[in-house]
Amino acid sequence: MSTGRMRHLFSTSRKIENVKQIVFDTPKKYRRLRSTDLHWVANEEAANKTFLRSHPDVTHEYFASNEFCNKLGYRQFYVKAFFGPLCEGPPMHAHGGLTAAVLDEVMGTVCWCNKISVMTSEFNIKYRRPVKLNKEIHGKAYIESISEDGQYVSTYGSLFHPDEADKTLVETTGTFKRLNNNQVSAMQSWLKLSSTQ
Repeated sequence: MSTGRMRHLFSTSRKIENVKQIVFDTPKKYRRLRSTDLHWVANEEAANKTFLRSHPDVTHEYFASNEFCNKLGYRQFYVKAFFGPLCEGPPMHAHGGLTAAVLDEVMGTVCWCNKISVMTSEFNIKYRRPVKLNKEIHGKAYIESISEDGQYVSTYGSLFHPDEADKTLVETTGTFKRLNNNQVSAMQSWLKLSSTQ
């Protein structure tokens, strides 16, 4: 491939202004996630203080099901995301690390929203199709099972194009370790320190 052709490939993504200004519609049977759903945070500012929120070209939002609808009686999540030009991995497509980060975060958040305090223990990912830049991407996440001793939570997450929900782009499973009371208290202390900086 010529240098000119290579330069063209890497410069085809057009700049989308104000990626952070994108507002997603709420899916039917879901509601926007609120900071009060996340029992470890005190306010909206703390809920938005995350790695993904700091990226200038990633915008995403999580939606919780209105009902406790899966077989275990937990809320499931719907996610909408948009990856702008600065998210490029392969030409014109999102970097796999960013799509993985969204799914890791949403699988953990679905646990916390269901009042299960956890941290990631194991994360597995399958990249099935490239994720296009500058397109609205949808996804889902839910709790699949909890170990008999209650210490480990197994989760599932996936991303897809909204008009092709049957064609998975990225698929993940995760195992999350339940935190004990001392660990939760330590996390709350870290959160207080973090909010003062």
